[in-house]
Parts: sequence; C-alpha cells; structure tokens
Amino acid sequence: MKVNDRLIWLDIAKGLVIILMVLGHSSIPKFISNWIWAFHMPFFFLSSGFTTNWKNYGCLEFVKKKINSIVRPFVLYSLMVILILAIFNIDHPYCNFTNGWGGYALWFVPVLFVALILAKFFFMMEPIYRNVYFLLLPSISYLFCYFDFSLPWNMSVVPFASMFIIFGGLVKPYVKNVDYNRWSEWLIISLTFVSSAIISYFCRLDMCYNNVIPMVPMVMGALCGSVCICFISIKIYKYNRFFSNILQVIGRETYTILAFSQVIIQVINKCFNLNAIVKYLFLIIILIVCVCVKKQLIFLKNSLTKKTN
Repeated sequence: MKVNDRLIWLDIAKGLVIILMVLGHSSIPKFISNWIWAFHMPFFFLSSGFTTNWKNYGCLEFVKKKINSIVRPFVLYSLMVILILAIFNIDHPYCNFTNGWGGYALWFVPVLFVALILAKFFFMMEPIYRNVYFLLLPSISYLFCYFDFSLPWNMSVVPFASMFIIFGGLVKPYVKNVDYNRWSEWLIISLTFVSSAIISYFCRLDMCYNNVIPMVPMVMGALCGSVCICFISIKIYKYNRFFSNILQVIGRETYTILAFSQVIIQVINKCFNLNAIVKYLFLIIILIVCVCVKKQLIFLKNSLTKKTN
C-alpha cells in the first residue's frame, strides 16, 4: 500500500460503506443489517480521524475550518430535507430537525463536529494525559448508555464517536508504510469479516441512540468490520479499475448521499408502489442528478468568484 494510494483506497472504502449504509436501512435480512450496522458509522468516524490534519491548526482555526466544511453544508442540507418532507407531508420535519434528526442519517453530522473538537483536544495534550483522556471517553459513553441518559442532538454518543476519531488519527502514521501480499490481504479480510459477523449476530450497535453496550465486543466488531472494508477496497483498487473508479466517485459524495438517500426513499415509497430493485434504481438515478446539480452549482460559484476577482 503506497502513500499516494492512501486516499484513493479510502475513497473506495467510503463508497462501499455508504452503499452498505443505504442497504442497511432497507428491508434486507436482519443478520446482514446487523453486520452493516456493526461498523458503518464507526468507519466514518475512523476515516475522519485518519484524514484530519491534527498538527497544522490551532484550536480556534480548527473549529472555523470544521464549521465551513461540516456545519454550513449541514444547515443547507437540513433545510432542503425539511422542505422535501414538508412538501410531501412526511413525518414532522421541524420536530425531526430540532430533535437532532432522530433516526435520519443527518444525526451523524453534528455528532461528528463535536467529536472532532474533543479529538482535537486529545491531540493537543501532552502524552502523559492522553491515556487518561482516551479512557475517559468510552467510560462516559458507557455510563450514558447504562443509565439511558440522553442529551439533545444525539450528543450522548459523542464520547464514543471521539474514541474512533482519535484511533483513526493514531493509526495514520503506521498505515502509510505498511505493505501486504495477496495472501495476507485475503487472510485479514476473512478473519475480520468472520469476527465482525459473529459479534454483530449477538450485539447490534446503534450509535444514533448510543446503544453501545456491551462496549468491548461492539468496539471490536466496529474495528474488524472497518478493517475488512479497507482491505476489500485495496483489492478493488489493485485489481478492478472499473469498480474502483465508480466507488471513488461515490466515496467523494458520501455527505450528499448520507443527507438525501433516506428522504428520497420515503418520497418514492409515498408516491409510487415499486418493487425493491426498481425503487433503488430510482434512488441511484436521483442521487446522480443531485450530485451533478451540486457539481454544476460549485462550478458556477467558482466561475463567478474568478470573474469577480
């Protein structure tokens, strides 16, 4: 695995996981859904920690950058989803928004924002204090889960999410210099898949509602599933450029897919009576249109900015 390949295989992994996330919210068999839920959200926290530059920014500048890259799109996407839900008279859109989006995947974004800030504090600390801080995070999350203590906007799961972000940041220096042969890759894929599948059969992780107990197997299942997906992505990158290119495009648009996939499915269910295959083909087409519109708007904005300058 070369250094300059790192973000490519990670984009592929994001593409795979966001597809699995959409499937995980459908009516697939429960044992498959449980396996997907075991790692799909932890993976995105891990990847955020892996890709974040922890050293080059002070705390205030870091927060400003995350407001621009995470919070501003979240507000825009939330308003768009509220509008869609209101037009089609689905659920109670304003209540969903004020309650942190409930079960909608958009709950992930504010949790990610706060968890990144907590992780930033970790990387600013002296090494002697880091172990205490790192152990404190899952302990707080465990207590929140055990006593069924809920904070607004799903903030109860922030300590648990921060742990994965920190772990992603810690492993980054070691991953870039690691190389594997074909057989060791398949061995890792097999072992991590089987481990995550067994754990998920007995324990269903649900980060949205901070259902994280028993915590040790939950964490192990999340890490094994994430590693499994990463090595599958490396295999795809090495040996299948067609699917590699498709998944890279999907992986770079995870925010858009996360924001709109569930509401699009709800609109389709309300307006049409389609079988599952046609419904998800319809979803893919609409998401492609959304991505194309987004890219075109960004292009127009950049063009106007250049003309102004």
